[in-house]
Amino acid sequence: MIKLSKSIAYWGNDDFSSALKKELVELGVNSIPIQEAATPGKFINDSEIGITILTVSENRLNIEVKVGVIFSEVQWGYCCGEEEPMISNAYCEMYLSINKSTSEVEFELL
Repeated sequence: MIKLSKSIAYWGNDDFSSALKKELVELGVNSIPIQEAATPGKFINDSEIGITILTVSENRLNIEVKVGVIFSEVQWGYCCGEEEPMISNAYCEMYLSINKSTSEVEFELL
């Protein structure tokens, strides 16, 4: 289970969104479940991702966050000879539910 303990430490102040974006970027594409958002026949490039915080709310147990994720896709096999693989930008939205007590996060691809 992934924990966002750095972000939870900032909950309730103005730096929460910045801390969350930074922590998600640090997790990287291998920890954030965005592979299902990839275009068929393309793979997620393991380079840096971009995070946009779209909405934030809370209930008694969780912090609920909707984020936009910008990432790169690679189409292998598209190139011939010494050509570079085709890389394109992609976007998806995710819903995060962060438990306030444990800082464990559940991801849902929208």
